[in-house]
Amino acid sequence: MSDSDRSDKSVKDAEPQVSEAPALPPWQCQLQALDQAGAPPLEKLYVGDKYLLHCHGPFVEGTSKDWHLAAIDEVNSYKVKILEYRTVENQKFWAVVTSYKPGDFSLDQFTWTNNSIKVPLGGGTQTIYSALAERPQEQVNNPESQKMILFGPFALSMPLWYWLLWVALFVGLLGAVYRGVSKRLKRKKILEDLARQSTALTPYNQFQKELRVHMRKFSTESIQLSPRSDYLNALDDSFRMYLLRELLVPAKDWSSSAVMREIKNRHKRVYRTVGPQVRKVLIEFDRAKKDLATVSLQDCEQMREMSRRVVDRVYKMKRLEK
Repeated sequence: MSDSDRSDKSVKDAEPQVSEAPALPPWQCQLQALDQAGAPPLEKLYVGDKYLLHCHGPFVEGTSKDWHLAAIDEVNSYKVKILEYRTVENQKFWAVVTSYKPGDFSLDQFTWTNNSIKVPLGGGTQTIYSALAERPQEQVNNPESQKMILFGPFALSMPLWYWLLWVALFVGLLGAVYRGVSKRLKRKKILEDLARQSTALTPYNQFQKELRVHMRKFSTESIQLSPRSDYLNALDDSFRMYLLRELLVPAKDWSSSAVMREIKNRHKRVYRTVGPQVRKVLIEFDRAKKDLATVSLQDCEQMREMSRRVVDRVYKMKRLEK
């Protein structure tokens, strides 16, 4: 044997021999129903339901915070998810877990590891039912069981989101059709009201004429013969009829707030300049009609003057638009 061969052999003999770490004995695991009222049994676990996982076995080194449950294959990573560790020791652990994927799984598909040591787990299999499947009636009617239903990964909810999207689109389409038909019916109603109120006078002149009629009919001498409510209602009707004819808004059929929204949408300039005054007159009429017993003749006269001034301003703004 040459000197070089003897030298190589001595170097090899000097190298440390690395041996594989002995395989660790598996920890035995078992699943249990959650120790809460209304918790689902293991035989009927659905995606998102909580249950308990208990594993124990030979002593392992390391602090408890270093250890965690890990799936051997990424495909199984959502089949058992730790929600809360109740006990973690060198020979056992208790945890509250859930499953985000339906189907069967076996506990030997997971390990107890601290990233350097992997302890295999052993135990039985478990079936998790899809959250989209129909639940037993006793779980549906149990509020405690409903509180524990969680949402799984987004991929599992895709079918539900898909149908919700279509429902939202359908509802939006129906809403658009309804608004379009509703607007056409409003316009038709306005034209019918105008046809019934056909007169040669302009809206402004008609309003002024009606005010003079009201003043003669509900004068100081005759106010005792006719209720003051008639005076107030006549003024309110004349004011709303003017808005109907001048601005083409259904002021006689709609509430005051709805009338103001329509004026804002159809007559932005009028709304910006005279809108607050129109709103005030409508609100005062509404408030007075709710408490007619306290309405005096002076109140009616003030409402007449207030509505006349507002009509004058609306009339001038409409002339400027032309």
